[in-house]
Amino acid sequence: MNRRTRCILAVLALGAPLLASPPVQAQSVRSVVVEADASGRLLPAGSSSTDLPSPDARRYWADTPTHSIRRSHLDGTGVEVVAGGLNVPYGLSFDAATGSLLWTSSGDEVVQRLAAGSGPEVLPSSFEEPFAIVLEQKGLKVAYALLDGEIVRVTRADDSEAETVETLTRFGSLFAGLHGLALDEAAGVLYLGDLNGMMTQRLRLADGRIESLAYVDEAFPGQPDLQEEPQ
Repeated sequence: MNRRTRCILAVLALGAPLLASPPVQAQSVRSVVVEADASGRLLPAGSSSTDLPSPDARRYWADTPTHSIRRSHLDGTGVEVVAGGLNVPYGLSFDAATGSLLWTSSGDEVVQRLAAGSGPEVLPSSFEEPFAIVLEQKGLKVAYALLDGEIVRVTRADDSEAETVETLTRFGSLFAGLHGLALDEAAGVLYLGDLNGMMTQRLRLADGRIESLAYVDEAFPGQPDLQEEPQ
């Protein structure tokens, strides 16, 4: 039995993600600028009418010291808490395809998501190699994991030892930069974390295409002081 096969069997036998060490806690200047359409769905700034942000556009960021997601006008005024009581959130990004904000909750070692009109939702997540996410689905065990530089989906029936192994994407040189996976099964998307556990890309499960999430890594008006991480 080769190493790859042993890894796959170990992932399925566990029946749960491997969570041993948290992602790197990192307060950052990352933010996203979005606006809402008539239905309240979040859109990239400028997409609802012109190439410029509308007067209603807002900047969102993960405020790690206050354990919250906040937003403000683009000039830094009108700061509001969008979601509070979070466990060391950081690394906010925006998925335009689903109209949702994503961040990593370091204290809980999970990825969370927020769409307009809803509360924070926890996505199946893992931050320990092989970043295994294991699900039970109608008599099947389905695992998503990183093995030998590939993201794979492994399926096995509860009453069988036979496995189906699909390669969703091959990372090559990108392999060293991956830290963490999160799954949005309904949207058919696997989110990919960078070395700091911030979700920066999305993998479309249907065709293996990798797309970048929206975020800005630069200071912004009204940005709070970056302080040492809470322990």
